[in-house]
Amino acid sequence: EVAYPVGSGGRHVTAEGRAATVEPGAGRVATPLGRGGLGLAVVLHDPTVLPVRLLEAALGPAALLALENDRLAAERLARVEDARDSRRRIVATGDQARRTLERDLHDGAQQSLLALTWSLDRARAAARRGGQQPVVAELDRGLEGTRAALDALRDLATGIHPAVLTQAGLAAALRSLADVTEVPLEPVLVTTGRFAHSVELAAYLYVAEAAGAADDQVVAVVVRAVVVEAVRQERLLVVDVEGSAGPVSAAVLDRVGALGGRVTGTADGTRLELPCGS
Repeated sequence: EVAYPVGSGGRHVTAEGRAATVEPGAGRVATPLGRGGLGLAVVLHDPTVLPVRLLEAALGPAALLALENDRLAAERLARVEDARDSRRRIVATGDQARRTLERDLHDGAQQSLLALTWSLDRARAAARRGGQQPVVAELDRGLEGTRAALDALRDLATGIHPAVLTQAGLAAALRSLADVTEVPLEPVLVTTGRFAHSVELAAYLYVAEAAGAADDQVVAVVVRAVVVEAVRQERLLVVDVEGSAGPVSAAVLDRVGALGGRVTGTADGTRLELPCGS
């Protein structure tokens, strides 16, 4: 196994740019290789199969130059992987902030509005019993405004972060989404398996946006349903959306890209592919 040094902190990576260890382990040695004082690589090998002297003898100037090129390529890939990891952390931090805000709205402002609604309702009942019709009418208007504010707050909290997604997963969240979209949304085949929260949220936002894009494409009274299939294919969550050919926003594409996924066009709509682990 070959590991390439990256930076000055003793970090090593594989040829693909992923983190590598240079601890030799049982029956193996770690042989550093260099050229002109520059560390090029560390080779982990069995000294009985490949003795150090034979390894060093086999590495002439051409081989060392090739090894230096390999190290530079591995370093570039490591930087790409570092950038991808950074994007993942940014997405995860933003998602956590969204969950916190949704919870604070639910547990704080929403509960306060509910308490106010109950208080106004009791006051209205008392005014009605006392025959105070002008007061009853005023409290009716107050209740109507409070309930409207409560509905708006619930919509806002759901838009910030759908709680059902965290609690019950993608299948339940898409069924809930289908209840509120103006264009018919049909999740005809959605896996009930659970995935990492970042993967589920990316898939949900992708479908929600696709439904919104389809809404903009409605012509006259012809409404074309948006059909969704979300299935696991080996290490990918594949989401096909038919009935929407609208562009995917930069925000969704950035989120998908941060997770190592991609969005492509199909004959009937678009497809999202997200790595979801083993």
